[in-house]
Amino acid sequence: MSINSEKRFPFVQGAVHVTRMVTDMLCLSGHEFTDSGATSDRVSKQSWWNLLDEENSIERIFCMAFLLLDTNFTETNASKNDFFRVIQETRLQMTYLLNLQPQTVDELWHSWIEMRASRPRHQMNVPAKSESINAVKEVEEDADTIDGDNEEKLETKELENRIAEYSTDQIETGEKERAESDLEDLQKYLPRLLTDSEILTQNHIAKLEAALPTSYQGYNWTLVFSTAKHGENMSRLYQLAKDYQATILVIKDVNGVIFGGFTPSKWRIEAEYFGTGESFLFSFKDAFNAYRWTEKNPYFMLANEDSIAMGGGGSFGLFLDEDLKGGTSGPCETYDNPCLASDEDFSSVVIELW
Repeated sequence: MSINSEKRFPFVQGAVHVTRMVTDMLCLSGHEFTDSGATSDRVSKQSWWNLLDEENSIERIFCMAFLLLDTNFTETNASKNDFFRVIQETRLQMTYLLNLQPQTVDELWHSWIEMRASRPRHQMNVPAKSESINAVKEVEEDADTIDGDNEEKLETKELENRIAEYSTDQIETGEKERAESDLEDLQKYLPRLLTDSEILTQNHIAKLEAALPTSYQGYNWTLVFSTAKHGENMSRLYQLAKDYQATILVIKDVNGVIFGGFTPSKWRIEAEYFGTGESFLFSFKDAFNAYRWTEKNPYFMLANEDSIAMGGGGSFGLFLDEDLKGGTSGPCETYDNPCLASDEDFSSVVIELW
């Protein structure tokens, strides 16, 4: 948030508005719970309803909406008087993102990252010529004529009625085209790699950044270890990784498939499995997928002198041999993942730890 108190939006009011926004958009408004059958039927008809099957999905969507509000407020240099306009712009953006039919919360996050990257900062608000902005301006004019109590009443009644009058169909076609176009400015809004990567492109980084737990997003990435730079030496990997708490292990196999895992715990030699449920496996085979903890077992990370692994129960989700020249990947109960590599027994071209 902005440090200047003149530019800071009211935090509590913002949280209340975002809560109402999210519950309305997800068809979870309080009055709808009086008929749980009708609510379930309405939600199931939405193109994004699979989002709600994920653990903590509503909390993650709330965090995303609040981040959009804060970003819009800061990047448009808004003041407290602009609060109503910014909250409506945020609602329009969230509606637009949901209408892209994301099937996972990670996909929703990634769509937002693409949307931000495809526009300069001064265009982060809804386009001035769109009908939606005209409606918001009309609301602002009404809001300027009333006192605090009536302002709250207007917000809860008229604002929500008016915002419902215009749909995302009224957002300029150019908005969707920009969000789906090549992301020329993507690097401006993503973590900066402090060292060149032999594996990762900006699109890889965008998808991985969106998949990370929220508390690990927004940081620049440091190359901890690379077989191209440090050699195929597992002892060297452990030595360099000992000072880094959270890391992303990225592997490229001989067939060009990129995959790996995120771990919030240090890679270190242990006699038993260790780590936390924030860890996940991922693969870019065919399309990007992140495989999260199923809660079936706690087999997150396993590390000894001659191998490292993630996931267990059935097969190792990811296993690397001592020489770091290859390993195995198969279905495991920990992350409910398929084979991440091009083959279950794979040979690696390069391995990086970020």
